[in-house]
Amino acid sequence: MRRYSDTHCKVGISFDPATRAARSQGEYGDEQLRISLASRRDAFLLEQAGLDGTRDSKECPADMTRWIGPSEIRTIPTEDMVLVIKWLHNEMQKLGPWEFSARYNRMWPSQLVICQQKAVMATTP
Repeated sequence: MRRYSDTHCKVGISFDPATRAARSQGEYGDEQLRISLASRRDAFLLEQAGLDGTRDSKECPADMTRWIGPSEIRTIPTEDMVLVIKWLHNEMQKLGPWEFSARYNRMWPSQLVICQQKAVMATTP
């Protein structure tokens, strides 16, 4: 977050970071971490886990409530968010996407059952 780099950060996913930054209306600051994943699904699951895990820090500056992605803004030091995302990424690599999602993403009970079933299917030969 360019104007709020001392107080806020934002997690995001993109196929093309340069285009995404260009559409940020000049609000994106310097990129602090880039992780390439095998699929958009995996990127989404990792992003959601990071956002879910930091939801207590969800706060958008008043002048950015109509900006693209205000729900992804956190009042957490960027360095701390980088550590959270790196840790979650390591967990995803160990567990696989479905077990990871079952453990670290908020979801409805019916969605949890589906994730758990997919996790079991992924580990059975």
